[in-house]
Amino acid sequence: MRLYGNIYAGEEVLHTMSSMLDGHGALVSMIGSVVLPLPFYFMELLVGALQAMVFTLLTAVYIKLSTDHGDACGRASLIRI
Repeated sequence: MRLYGNIYAGEEVLHTMSSMLDGHGALVSMIGSVVLPLPFYFMELLVGALQAMVFTLLTAVYIKLSTDHGDACGRASLIRI
């Protein structure tokens, strides 16, 4: 839900910034729809990269913890055999 909320909020901000200067003439509207949301596009890329990094790290830690049985268990089973 958190990832969906972040993506939805980012799209809404971009849409709002793009449509702020509608109705003020063709040239102003075109420039406003390109220039005004430009910093927000870079912010969305940064947030997306950061979230991908965090989710990858959390997944790697979960997989490591769920598959790691420890060295003590491995040695104990070898000694009994």
